[in-house]
Amino acid sequence: TASFDYESKNSYSVYIRCNDSQGASCFRTVTVTVTDVNEPPTGLSLSYRWIDEELPAGSEVGFFTTTGDPDGGETFSYSLIGGEGSDDNGLFSVAGNVLKTAKSFDYETEEKHVFSIRVRTADKGGLGVENTFTVTLNDLNEPPTGITLDGSDVDENLYPPVVAVGSLSAADINPD
Repeated sequence: TASFDYESKNSYSVYIRCNDSQGASCFRTVTVTVTDVNEPPTGLSLSYRWIDEELPAGSEVGFFTTTGDPDGGETFSYSLIGGEGSDDNGLFSVAGNVLKTAKSFDYETEEKHVFSIRVRTADKGGLGVENTFTVTLNDLNEPPTGITLDGSDVDENLYPPVVAVGSLSAADINPD
């Protein structure tokens, strides 16, 4: 009358009574054993979904976690897979349960700043679940560069002694 679940209860004792047409009876207790079958996980999450620019290739983005697998003692594998939402899989890699960058990102030169990846987790029996994640690239404030002085000559014996020599300027790739 119910669906059996190995993780809840793995055996049942059933008391059976048998009657023949003459009124004789026999009694017996039998044990029904529930066989454990591999069940798939139901959830996949990523701890962080952003990466700062200018980090070297191989930098950690976040950690994958698999949930909802009722089988005890499971280990999980993670992989980038093709399909809907896998447009930017080539920009990342997976090592164990860690999502890593496959290149160094520069916010100012990247065509886009939000990347889409598709990941599959599988238990040791091969059953799994897939999910699509977005990873956002953070723009960091880089220091100005290229300080220049547009004039460097000044005449001697000028009065008053405070004289403009030239104007200073610097290049800054970050917008003001």
